[in-house]
Amino acid sequence: MFTTHTPVMAGNENFKTELAKKYLEPEIQELGLSFDQISDLGFVEKKSDIFWLPALAIRFSRYVNAVSPQHRQTSRKMWASLFPQKPLPEIPIDYVPNGVHISWISEQFSDIFNRYLGPDYRRYGQKEEIWKHIYDIPDEEIWKAHCREKDILSAFIRRELVDNAAAGGYSQAKILKRAQALNPEYLTIVFAKRFAHYKRATLILEDQERLKKILTHPQKPVQLIFAGKAHPADQSGKDMIKEIIHFARDYEVEDRVIFVENYDINIARHLVWGADVWLNTPAKDMEASGTSGMKAAMNGVLNLSVLEGWWREGFNGKNGWAITAGQFSGRSDLREVAEANQIYNLLEEDITELYYNRNKAGIPEKWVTMMKESMCAVCDKFNINTTLDTYLKKFYLPSIKESKKIQKSDYKLLKQAMAEEEELLKHWAAVEITHFATDIDKKNHISAGDAVNAECRVLLGQASPEIFSTELFYLYNNNRDFKIIPMQLKEKKNGEAYYTCSFEIEGYGLQNINARIRPANAVVKDLHPELIKWKD
Repeated sequence: MFTTHTPVMAGNENFKTELAKKYLEPEIQELGLSFDQISDLGFVEKKSDIFWLPALAIRFSRYVNAVSPQHRQTSRKMWASLFPQKPLPEIPIDYVPNGVHISWISEQFSDIFNRYLGPDYRRYGQKEEIWKHIYDIPDEEIWKAHCREKDILSAFIRRELVDNAAAGGYSQAKILKRAQALNPEYLTIVFAKRFAHYKRATLILEDQERLKKILTHPQKPVQLIFAGKAHPADQSGKDMIKEIIHFARDYEVEDRVIFVENYDINIARHLVWGADVWLNTPAKDMEASGTSGMKAAMNGVLNLSVLEGWWREGFNGKNGWAITAGQFSGRSDLREVAEANQIYNLLEEDITELYYNRNKAGIPEKWVTMMKESMCAVCDKFNINTTLDTYLKKFYLPSIKESKKIQKSDYKLLKQAMAEEEELLKHWAAVEITHFATDIDKKNHISAGDAVNAECRVLLGQASPEIFSTELFYLYNNNRDFKIIPMQLKEKKNGEAYYTCSFEIEGYGLQNINARIRPANAVVKDLHPELIKWKD
């Protein structure tokens, strides 16, 4: 099986075919094959000069999966050319949501979870009933643990700033100023990711005057921490880092807008433990999953994110905020303005109001309720136990079962498939669906549950009908769902076969019905996804 992670074509590994040949040909020849036989399976376009490793992996895998439902749709579009005869919903790329390990939960919350959830949460993280005990934890304990993490984060970031300033030869005055940055009492928003253009780290800087007013509000102050690295060759990523640093300097908010250098796993750990809000603003359809927000949410951090990747399923209306203002805009510039304005509105009207609304004990009760919802929702559905359990049931166990089935009786099924493959390929060019019809046109009105009869004729020539599968392909619910309905052979005469079937209308919206013919043997069908003929 193969898991694809990248929603951008250019981000998938590819090499000049000449380079791939230089390193792979000797090993391929040892298998008794020529390089051309293998290289064809690594091309996205026929006889290309680019050899794509993911294309090779997809063609050689029984199971292929993306890492979120949205990423599955993106991946199907990206690799559609590998399955030229298949409709988009049928392209064999499934999905398993990414998950994160519970070791990302801070020491403060680990102690609390041990007491209220019991130690089993570490081993049986996929059990929903375990995580519901989070709601039993007193608000005071949640808030006290979170405040302790914020204190630790502030002290840690100050040390990082001072050490970096000292190493850079800064003056004593500047070093002292950095030592006084951040206030653990302020609402703290973190953006910590790789600085790539599509991640839009500087979206929140769209209206810099308005942002400064939010940051310096006398009753509801806010501070921003940025961390991440740009690829050395990515000038736009480096420019975004400069923009953040210049904004902090030009608007005199260097104590409230911090960029942390040398981003690594230790910095990441402190950020996901001590943030109040985790900001995530990737461009549309450019986030495969995203796991940093999961790690933060496990620690009660509330996500403020566009509905991309995991957040599309992870957001439930009670565990953070969704940035939705730009999702229907076709222009990226207008989308960015709308989304930035929504971020400002949420900060001014909702987020800061909730955070600074405290009871007599100094606890923001509604905020803590959202923290519990955040921890429970993510720990239950996006922990690594759940992810592995899904892989096991969806792919690993079926793979073992299929492997054993093929190996049985000295590979009898495989030998049979090879014989059928040879026979089918001999006749394939001459096979043609000459007629297809349904009785839908005779109906004035179509509703779910209505019966439909279909018929088709297939020119087979000298080929045996047994090696082919003639079927109805039915798309419904605006072409999002599909069914494959086998058609029954009624008679064969003069090299032509007559097939019929009946089915019921399902769902709503746009419907699409067509007949097609494929190999009957399941192994041959998998080996040759290109062998599909439709009625024109």
